[in-house]
Amino acid sequence: MAKLKKPKIDWNGLTVAEINGIVQHFEDAERYYIQQTQQAHALGNVSVFEPSIPRVQSRQRFWKEMVAYVERGEKISPHVREYMNYCRNTMEFSR
Repeated sequence: MAKLKKPKIDWNGLTVAEINGIVQHFEDAERYYIQQTQQAHALGNVSVFEPSIPRVQSRQRFWKEMVAYVERGEKISPHVREYMNYCRNTMEFSR
C-alpha cells in the first residue's frame, strides 16, 4: 500500500482574517459543547462534550495570541510546533 503524504500547512502564510476564522471555529465549538453539556446535565446525564470545553478554550487563546505575531510580520510556525508538541505531550490530541 502506498504511504500517504501528510499535507503541508504554511503556518507563516496565514493571514489575520484566516486566524480569526480559526478562532471563530473554536468559539462556535465551545458554544455547542457548553449547550450540549447543559442539556445533558438538565436531563441528569453526563455529557461527552464537557472534557472538550477546556481544549477548545485553550485553542482559542493560542490562536488569539498568534494574531499579534502575524500583525507584526513575525513567523508563527515555531509557536504552532511548540503548541502542538505541548498538546501531544499532555495527551490533548488523544482524548
